[in-house]
Amino acid sequence: MEGISETSGYRKNDDTIIRTREDKMNFVRFLMEKDKEKQLSEYIWNGINTFYKIYENETIRG
Repeated sequence: MEGISETSGYRKNDDTIIRTREDKMNFVRFLMEKDKEKQLSEYIWNGINTFYKIYENETIRG
């Protein structure tokens, strides 16, 4: 595909990282395992908190 580095899977003109079907399936399996271990909610909240901290830092700097 044009504009995509085959070695990194990263679009040169975009902030999008390319994920293959296998990558997506592995992520779904990871989430299912977290759910079985009753850790999915904690994983999601950690992600939300991380996003909030990044947003908060960007707001302070901006």
